[in-house]
Amino acid sequence: MKHTKRILAVLMKSKSILFLLLALVLVFSLLPVTPAQAEGKSYDFMVGGVSVTGDNAADILGDGLFSYDAETNTLTVKGSKDFSVNAVVNNNPSLTIFVANDATLTSSGCTTLLSFCDFTVTGPGKLTLKPVNSTKADAVFLHAGTMTLVDADVCAFGKRYGITGNNRGELVVRNSWLKASGDGGGIACLADFTV
Repeated sequence: MKHTKRILAVLMKSKSILFLLLALVLVFSLLPVTPAQAEGKSYDFMVGGVSVTGDNAADILGDGLFSYDAETNTLTVKGSKDFSVNAVVNNNPSLTIFVANDATLTSSGCTTLLSFCDFTVTGPGKLTLKPVNSTKADAVFLHAGTMTLVDADVCAFGKRYGITGNNRGELVVRNSWLKASGDGGGIACLADFTV
């Protein structure tokens, strides 16, 4: 009889634990499921030394001047800024830089815009790129890929070159204004240049 009571007590405890587990499973299954967001995702380019991610894309530097839209793969530039590092380092294939307003981007002692893949510059604003405090920096260095200007107005004023590369980068200008200058030349060391 004692054994029977013990067995019944263990079964009752087991049922209580089982009911508790089932209740927890039910509660957790009713919680809303939040889809994974783009937060933390890296978009493979930097503005002023800051990596662009899902966390900061809406206002990259917190000053309202640079934002990124992942759906259109577009970096929007709304104004001028001085940087102590490269203004833009691009490793994002097919990035579009949309210049909303006239903007001058400077970099102290280094190349202003450095790119490792294809990108496009467009928009109604005039984009001026120039390094300062250096005798050897370029405004734009195309390590690889093609820089395409479409309906754009770009000034590239380098200390050595305006727009240059390592004989692999290419430049395409379509319906755009381009001014490029430097002590060594305006445009040099590119694989191809198409107007």
